[in-house]
Amino acid sequence: MSDTFFTTIALPNHPCKILIPESASWQITALNLDQDETYPKEGRTTLYVSVDNSEPTALVPFTIGSFESASVNLQFFEDDHLIFTVKGTPIPV
Repeated sequence: MSDTFFTTIALPNHPCKILIPESASWQITALNLDQDETYPKEGRTTLYVSVDNSEPTALVPFTIGSFESASVNLQFFEDDHLIFTVKGTPIPV
């Protein structure tokens, strides 16, 4: 078994779809807002996840204007279909 590290960005109005491959598991340990001077300076945005066509579940709300991150321990397993969405102030997460 080998470990692989990668990142993904959930964009506002563009669901981020991920299929966990066969014989694999996936663990998320940190979530944070993307940072760019062109983004809105205030507001709130929330990251959601839907697993296997379930209703979206809010993972973490973020306050715009400060660097925020969240330590989490989310585990997903082979053949899970994940859809990450962002609702609120349009900033990537």
